[in-house]
Amino acid sequence: MPPRRTVKSMIMRTRSPVILDLLLPGLFDRLAEWNASYAETPDAPILSGRLGKAGRNRQPGRGFERTLCALLDPGADSDAEPPLGCWLSGLDGAVVCCAEPVHLKPGISDLVLVDSAQLRLEDDEAALLEKQVDEYLRPVGGRFVYRDGMGFLGFEQAPPLRSWSSSEVAGRGIQARLPGGEDSAWWHRLLNELQMLMYDSALNRLREERGKAPVSGLWLWGGGERRPRPEGRYDAAIADGGLAERLLRQCGVPVVDGIEAALTQAAPGGGRILWVWRGLQAAAQYDDYAAWREQLRRLDERLGQVLRSDLRCHDWRINLISDGWRFEIRPRQAWRFWRRSRSLTDLAAEGAARD
Repeated sequence: MPPRRTVKSMIMRTRSPVILDLLLPGLFDRLAEWNASYAETPDAPILSGRLGKAGRNRQPGRGFERTLCALLDPGADSDAEPPLGCWLSGLDGAVVCCAEPVHLKPGISDLVLVDSAQLRLEDDEAALLEKQVDEYLRPVGGRFVYRDGMGFLGFEQAPPLRSWSSSEVAGRGIQARLPGGEDSAWWHRLLNELQMLMYDSALNRLREERGKAPVSGLWLWGGGERRPRPEGRYDAAIADGGLAERLLRQCGVPVVDGIEAALTQAAPGGGRILWVWRGLQAAAQYDDYAAWREQLRRLDERLGQVLRSDLRCHDWRINLISDGWRFEIRPRQAWRFWRRSRSLTDLAAEGAARD
């Protein structure tokens, strides 16, 4: 006798399956540190409730950009540095990397990196930067371009580069995170030369007139060995501009505005969607707890809308990836009454203990 079909099972069979990968940098980054300093516990009832009952595992910390690349190309070597400079710039060379204008401010015992998102170069400032750096590098076989808010550097001959992305270093000391590789001295010498080039440059004189912080130099990262761009894993993506949106478009992923549009793009048979939310990241990088709590409130509110409305007609699964954690959220987990909800601070403390 064939198994009896219930109304519930028939409804579930007609729902299109949707996998939503939610990349959320900055959720746990400073939570353990903040928990020791602030009496208030961050309030995110929907997120905390779901994460407390979700399956979870701890992964080695890779930083935002490496995690994004791993999602786009899960078969690649996780220890290899992604060739983001090649993928995003179109430059040729033995090494092509991202070269981000940054400001270095004195800290207690180190220089602290302020990334380009905080510097907000205007068009004429970007043109001055591109002209001066490119003219300096051409005689030694180098190229520098600045396109759509990002700088890129290419060398015909250069030693392999191992680096930390600017998002991993922003708001922190640089000494233990300097770019290097097999010939670290070569890259450190280049960093020093670029720093001296920026000192009293036309760009910085202009920024001083405008009351802006100077560009101290360029931060070099994302110069891994050239390989083809990954393509085809996602039916649609939601991203808030910047590097993520640029990379997704280069990889042929349609970038749309909101979950509803992404579901429409993936229809009718369901599909896989990537949602990149960077609202928490800058606040965590620069130790702004008040701004971080406000972004968390917005995220929790938006996640509630997605669960109540956008995904209600789908057989869905959410993979939430943040700061070394990976959670698998499914609808039926809400009925796990025996598993208590866990606060975000508890999860942050558990992650710190495992690391």
